[in-house]
Amino acid sequence: MAELVGLASGILTLATFAFQCSVSLYETVNSFRSHPRRVRDLLSELEALRAVLAPLVELVKSTSDANLSILDRPLLRCGNACNEFQQELLQCVSRSNSNRSNFHNWARLTYMGDNIDDFRDLLAGYKATINIALTYTTLRQSTEAAESIGDYEGLIQDTKEDLGIRLESIDRKLEQLVEKDMDQSGSNTAELHSLREERLSTEKCLQICAQLSSHID
Repeated sequence: MAELVGLASGILTLATFAFQCSVSLYETVNSFRSHPRRVRDLLSELEALRAVLAPLVELVKSTSDANLSILDRPLLRCGNACNEFQQELLQCVSRSNSNRSNFHNWARLTYMGDNIDDFRDLLAGYKATINIALTYTTLRQSTEAAESIGDYEGLIQDTKEDLGIRLESIDRKLEQLVEKDMDQSGSNTAELHSLREERLSTEKCLQICAQLSSHID
């Protein structure tokens, strides 16, 4: 499905793609026998992400009034990130000559230069952004919209701060990777592409938060 989904796809296709990818990653990680704390935390974050994506899919299916096209890039990137992390995990297992019953090298697993905890934070950023947009869209039609939406201003500000820190981290990695790539004749092309896509998506998440925050004000 990943090859068929892009920014030109409709929002329902993108939301379904992100949901299915998050479920697939959860099932893959959960299928391993070893679940140290950081892996359990990742599973919890994936469950929370799924709990946000599922109602988003249902909302888009049930009404044409929900204009959630602003989530196109975050949803696409969220799904792709889950797919790419899953592939990294399976490759890490293969390189260690292990299988799902005896794999324990979770600390060696990296994605875009980050560890499992950083990947969990990445997912948390998408979850928060999607949740903010979903909640705003839902409450906008409520009779208590003004008061209820105002309660989410703190969440928006926290998410903006977290995303800003994430963007700074991506910029540092991009700078380092570009220099490294020049020395190694393009050996990091795939990681560079993922980081650049992640940067664009993080910027879009920040724009979404700023846009919804301005509506509250």
